Amino acid sequence: MNDKNLQKFYHQDSKSQTYSKESCAKISLIRNIDGEKRNMLRIYLDNCCFNRPYDDQSCLRVYLETQAKLHIQEKIKNGGLELVTSYILRYENFMSPFTSQKSAIDNFLRSYSSYHVGAEKADMITHMAKLIMAAGIKMKDAHHLACMMMEEYR
Repeated sequence: MNDKNLQKFYHQDSKSQTYSKESCAKISLIRNIDGEKRNMLRIYLDNCCFNRPYDDQSCLRVYLETQAKLHIQEKIKNGGLELVTSYILRYENFMSPFTSQKSAIDNFLRSYSSYHVGAEKADMITHMAKLIMAAGIKMKDAHHLACMMMEEYR
C-alpha cells in the first residue's frame, strides 16, 4: 500500500470514532531463544488505545479504559507482554495533529515494539482485511486485525 492508498484508507474510515474491541489483544504461542514453546501474551493496541490517556478523564468509562491501557503499557515496559505494531498504526499516529501526543506515542512504539508488521505486507493485509470486513468489522479495525494476524504467521 503506497502513501496515497494509505491516506485514502485512513480518510475513508476517519468519520467513525468508534472502534471495536477486536483490535486490542491476541494471545499466541511463541518460541523463546532456546526454541522451546512458552505461552506469551502478544498484544496489538490500535491508535485509539494509545490516545485514550489524552482524552477527558471525567467520564468513568474513559478513566477506566485509560487505567487499563496504562497497566498494559507498564506490563509491556516490564517485559510481561510483547507489543506488536504495524505500519498502519504508525501512519495513523503520524497523522495526529497533536504534536506532543504523537511524539510520546511514537517514542513508545519505537522503544517497546517486539514485532513490527511492515508495509511490504500491505497486499496480503488488504486481502485479509477485506475478508474480515465481510464479517461486519469496520475498515480500520479490519486492517489492524489483519496486521495482528499477519504477525502470527510471520
